[in-house]
Amino acid sequence: MPGIALSCSLIFLAACSQQDLPGVAEERVPPGEAAEIERVVSMFTDAIEARDGGELTRRGAHPKHHGCVHGSFAIDADLPAELQVGVFQAGASYPVWIRFSNNADPQADIEADVRGMALKLLEVDGSKLFEPDPNARTQDFLLVSHPVFVFPDVATYSQAFEAFADDRALSFFFNPFDSHLRAFMIVREMLARHADLLDLRWFSMVAYRFGDGRAVKYSASPCTRANTPLPQTPPDDFLARQLGARLAAGDACFEFSLQFQSDAASMPIEDPSREWSESRSPFIPVAKIEIPAQTFDSPGRMAFCENLSFNPWRVLPEHRPLGGISRARRVIYDEISKFRRARNRIVADEPRNVMVD
Repeated sequence: MPGIALSCSLIFLAACSQQDLPGVAEERVPPGEAAEIERVVSMFTDAIEARDGGELTRRGAHPKHHGCVHGSFAIDADLPAELQVGVFQAGASYPVWIRFSNNADPQADIEADVRGMALKLLEVDGSKLFEPDPNARTQDFLLVSHPVFVFPDVATYSQAFEAFADDRALSFFFNPFDSHLRAFMIVREMLARHADLLDLRWFSMVAYRFGDGRAVKYSASPCTRANTPLPQTPPDDFLARQLGARLAAGDACFEFSLQFQSDAASMPIEDPSREWSESRSPFIPVAKIEIPAQTFDSPGRMAFCENLSFNPWRVLPEHRPLGGISRARRVIYDEISKFRRARNRIVADEPRNVMVD
């Protein structure tokens, strides 16, 4: 009977659809992704050349740093056995450099923006996935002030980059035949004014392996908040000044947590524009980031901060980045770093300690 046949067809299609979904911690590489990544690299380098000219060549993303501070990344002493993976070993502690930054091209800190918190753990033994220097004893974690990425995949990222470069942002977002309204709403949410970097919660946006068959996202939350108000008429670098004032007055602390992917459909790997539900999978605290009182605005420290290089693939294999945006970042971050260092005549070298004046 036609009704029965239709019902059977729908059931068959639903079953096929379910079978086609990737499992937990599984990736699906779309065709043509490598070519899109190369396009983004080319557009990035063109944009940097146009922006910086013959002056200091800054990063393509997060070019303005507020400062680099040192501290420790201490794993909980009573961490359960099932969470002891890679760098996350009970009682382990690593020196860490932390770079705070703005995402947009250098501008006044009062402008709405996405902020960055990049962590570089030191004294991490083991071969890393970052091919140019797999034996460096460092591991990087890259966090920002918003839980999701703007674009779902590399193809959309490439399309947006080209549109923005040609001053066609409105047509990219609102083209009735190919609109990106969801991306527009994410941009509206993530661009914000912030008063105090030590008051913010930070997110990895993208997923990472956590050993075999598991995937996580990261977050860092302040242990305490000062609830600093936005200044009325701030100087362009007020975030750096506020950070300096907080660390001149005392120590700071963040709680570092993991959120496990519990469902591949509602918590996708290949679409970092979709937030993973904290009600379905709460973040689990695993470590403390301790930042002692310090000053960080000396010429030597600021030059060190400018020349630091971060790559999300500078990690142990147990913490491999997952998804298309992460696969793109592997190439983009490396190529832009080499491009920047060559133009600035900087020799690539990972820090070995936290002793920088």
